[in-house]
Amino acid sequence: MMEITARDLTHLVEQLSNSKTYVDVYNCKATFFIAGKHENEFQLSDKQKEALEKLKEYVVYTVNEGAINWSGIYRLNDTAYEALRLILTGNTEDALAMITPPAEEDFQKKAELLISIMGEGDWNTVSSSGLACGDFCNGYHHEQYIAILNGKLVLVDNGKAHHALSFEKPRIVKELTTEEAIKLLSDYLKELTAIHDWTKAELEDYELESSYMGMKIDDLFEDAVCNK
Repeated sequence: MMEITARDLTHLVEQLSNSKTYVDVYNCKATFFIAGKHENEFQLSDKQKEALEKLKEYVVYTVNEGAINWSGIYRLNDTAYEALRLILTGNTEDALAMITPPAEEDFQKKAELLISIMGEGDWNTVSSSGLACGDFCNGYHHEQYIAILNGKLVLVDNGKAHHALSFEKPRIVKELTTEEAIKLLSDYLKELTAIHDWTKAELEDYELESSYMGMKIDDLFEDAVCNK
């Protein structure tokens, strides 16, 4: 098998973002195919090989929410393509920095940022019984949200029970301090990270649900939440 040398990389890197670049998992073994080339065709240093193994884990577990014992073709997202480009060009530390699990301070800083940009009617989930369910669960879930209503940070309850529709209306549970809201959101982001194997890249990309969905808290609950 002919090895790919450094002088071939410039052309190959330009071809990374196509259907011929993926992680193939079979019989509990993950193999990279890069622009149609088997990973063994590349002359990689030990550091590059180690970084490539970490990237495989990211592609399988985080990007696709798969597992090493689930055979199949696992596609890359933009972060994975960029990390792969960095690995092939020898920038392994930069590549690994992109897909490193968040540290404690990362959650705190992200929560502080999101709270600081919240405006009237903005909201975000901070508790959901649905996190214990599968991705395709259509049952009712008890959820709570932080929101800004009448210029104040508040905790909102959706009035539902887990997998059961109660007859309670969504309601404001209490007013929150900024520190309390940051703690609630930070803990929720940690929970999401643990469930979905997020890295710093996913945490950085996370945005307020009200912005992502284009809905204010009153739109979400048809004004019922405004009535204490």
